[in-house]
Amino acid sequence: MSNQPTTNPGTGSATYTAHLWVDSQCHLAESPRWDDRRGGELVWVDLEAGLLWRWAPDRHAASTALGRATGVAVPRSDGGMITAGTGGFTWIDEAGSQQCTVDLPEDWSVMRMNDGVCDPAGRLLCGSTPWKAGARPGNLYQLSGGGRVRTLRRGLGMSNGMGWSPDGRSFYHVDTLKHSVSVYDYVPETGDLGERRGAFRVDPELGMPDGLTVDADGFLWIAIWGGGRVIRYTPTGEPREEIVVPARYVTSCTFGGADLCDLFITTARWDLGVDELASETGAGGVFHCRLPVSGLPLSRFDGSTRPPQSR
Repeated sequence: MSNQPTTNPGTGSATYTAHLWVDSQCHLAESPRWDDRRGGELVWVDLEAGLLWRWAPDRHAASTALGRATGVAVPRSDGGMITAGTGGFTWIDEAGSQQCTVDLPEDWSVMRMNDGVCDPAGRLLCGSTPWKAGARPGNLYQLSGGGRVRTLRRGLGMSNGMGWSPDGRSFYHVDTLKHSVSVYDYVPETGDLGERRGAFRVDPELGMPDGLTVDADGFLWIAIWGGGRVIRYTPTGEPREEIVVPARYVTSCTFGGADLCDLFITTARWDLGVDELASETGAGGVFHCRLPVSGLPLSRFDGSTRPPQSR
């Protein structure tokens, strides 16, 4: 599907429009990933419902029940997926059945796992956040193959989108409640997270920063919760292009397709009433926008080893 942008005469910046791709009607769609195996497949989750969704060009979208609230699902290098949800991290097979787990020390009556992504070496970084925004600080965890867990940061308002620069040495991390995107030094060889060396703020009038992805030029595409848009930012925080999404609660995005120039955008229905759903008929679905830039290839979780005790 072609998508000709409009241009702002004052800034020269382009504005694109996203179109509904999969009408999944998720309450809270999150964690989109493009897996180029088997001819290409888009996966995402419906967080509270605990559903794993899959779509591929040669078949209809379908969901699998995971049996627990799940914020993240990332393909593994050995097949199947690693998920982060109620209880902690869970290895699942292709059918969605649990293989083994690694528990996390959180009060799951209050907390949930939110956004997460794998670093270039295949470690999963994922944050916890309270079900009720601001009720309790969250943490940023790192899971390595073999089940090793490190706590990289504590005291987060709402851990959300994250990603790496193309060279893997800059880590971007959204704290939604602070409207901020922090930039850290990162050592992909060891997984060590350095000190924060910068940050930029997303204008609250636009909405709240949520999930993000990084393109091949090192720019950040950030989903704007409540703002019905995805905005492309420079690594230092200057807004550039914008994608208008006909659903206000935009949660995350990922590049996919054969050339990684298709941006897939997840959305939520959240607290929309009947009248609002009538005007936002695609809310909770996956939207699509064809772009003149490409994304970075998927980093899969290093599944070559498993935790010593599988349950």
